[in-house]
Amino acid sequence: MTLSSSQREALLALDVGRVRLDEPMRKHTSFRIGGPVDAYVEVASVDAIERLFAWCRAEGLPLLSVGGGCNLLVRDGGIRGIVMRLGRPFRRLFVVREGEGADNPESGDEVVADAVSRFDASQQAAEAGAVQVAGPSGSLAEDDGRVLVHVDAGVAVPALLKFCVRRGLSGAEGLAGVPGTVGGSLVMNAGTHEGELCSVVHTMSVVTEAGDLKTYRQEDLSYRYRHLDLPAGEFIVCCVLALTPAPPADIQRAITDLIDYRKSTQPVRIPSAGCVFKNPPVGPPAGKLIDDAGLKGTRVRGALVSDVHANYVVNTGDATARDVIELMARVRDEVERRWGVVLENEVRVVGEASLPQMHVDRT
Repeated sequence: MTLSSSQREALLALDVGRVRLDEPMRKHTSFRIGGPVDAYVEVASVDAIERLFAWCRAEGLPLLSVGGGCNLLVRDGGIRGIVMRLGRPFRRLFVVREGEGADNPESGDEVVADAVSRFDASQQAAEAGAVQVAGPSGSLAEDDGRVLVHVDAGVAVPALLKFCVRRGLSGAEGLAGVPGTVGGSLVMNAGTHEGELCSVVHTMSVVTEAGDLKTYRQEDLSYRYRHLDLPAGEFIVCCVLALTPAPPADIQRAITDLIDYRKSTQPVRIPSAGCVFKNPPVGPPAGKLIDDAGLKGTRVRGALVSDVHANYVVNTGDATARDVIELMARVRDEVERRWGVVLENEVRVVGEASLPQMHVDRT
């Protein structure tokens, strides 16, 4: 299915945000791989999301929501329909003011930062001034000692961490070194053994497939390792995190230690989508199973099993999605043959294997 000329014109006239037609998805994934999407839309408001959802339903068009593209492999044929991502207005970050309630906070400190796919680039952007702070300083704790922080889903993870260090707020350190956006990190329940993001969510707001705004509280959420149970079609727009006051130096030390560890054990400077397989629920982690099977350095054309971390497939420069998928299948088959363990994808694979045939009406 591709957008007709009239649908393209209607979408451009819908006034939902920035629209790019026939946009290469390789520009929007950390893998730097992926064919074109019919339309790539950066929505500008909750109302815009609701209008876009309604229009796609009326037109019978598929809509795929994405975050920073850091855990995404788009097939070489690209994506039919619409890809939606939160635009710049969804990058607010502030402490919720006393007496306002978590679901309708007063605007306070604001952070604006691009959600880039590599942590180093995001950190450098923040240090260069891409993160701008305005408003009163100081945080207010609730009676139980927690501080409620409103975070839009489009906020870059490093921007959140910098905010937490400056304010002395602990609970998000496990995201250190995680690329992309807070919204994507919620969907994946990102974190480490030190803590997962979903565990510090106070409330989370989504737009439903029907176009309604809905809020979940912590007790409503169901999450597990690298997964948040979210009904199909629901799209996260913001959350409120319940964080704990702590010395900024201690928070910075924890973040720095984790980033240094990741840099020494992961191929962070080569395009990838992070770990491609989930760790099995019992037994050795996926990386060890792959390494012990002797698969480090295995290559399928431009895709390579990293010599640094066996659970990473990297793009050596000219890899296609077909290369990555073929290499992942080879790894999965060998691990099952050697160890009897079936690895489950952690990377999200979407799109078509090949571009659609273009039919020309010559009548």
